[in-house]
Amino acid sequence: MSKLQKTDTQYRYKLIAIQFLKVTFLLLFMSLLTLLFTLNLQYNGTGTIIRNATGTTNIQTATGEAAFMAVSALIGASLIFFLLLKHKFTFIYLLFISSMFIVTFVALELHLTSLLNFNQINENILILMSLLLSLIIVYSVFINKNITINTIGLTFFVSITGSLLGIMFTDVQITLILLILSLYDIFTVTKGPLKKICLLYTSPSPRD
Repeated sequence: MSKLQKTDTQYRYKLIAIQFLKVTFLLLFMSLLTLLFTLNLQYNGTGTIIRNATGTTNIQTATGEAAFMAVSALIGASLIFFLLLKHKFTFIYLLFISSMFIVTFVALELHLTSLLNFNQINENILILMSLLLSLIIVYSVFINKNITINTIGLTFFVSITGSLLGIMFTDVQITLILLILSLYDIFTVTKGPLKKICLLYTSPSPRD
């Protein structure tokens, strides 16, 4: 190996190490942020109220919920594939934005209710704060062109929604959801709409 090749190899290893450290730090920060949001939901008993309303240890009920999620994901992926075939890219973009905004708004309202104590703050102010913060997160992820801001916005979105999901479901529900969604992932990648979407953009066109 020549000196130039050795230097190039060392440079590549250095880049890999830097990227590894960045990803590791991001995952640790995301985990810490999710933990803080989870603890916030437990404040004033908000998490307990949510768990009592959505949680279950009944295997049949939990299986039905997991199957419903898988079917919903399949319908959503099929819809995206259909829209791609029709070249409705703007509609897909707006669909992702609106979906993320709704999820973020609901999650933030629950978090702010727990943090600020709903009994001590005007409901309209709570809704306005949730609305503004949701718009900021959606803007940072979908509209802003800075990759660092994109990452920060996505990190907060994942932490906010992830902490809520952790509160909503029991261990039985989480286990069954992960199991059934894993089977769904295998299906959609090998036979389902996700495979068709990949083939749509990787297969050579007839003119090639």
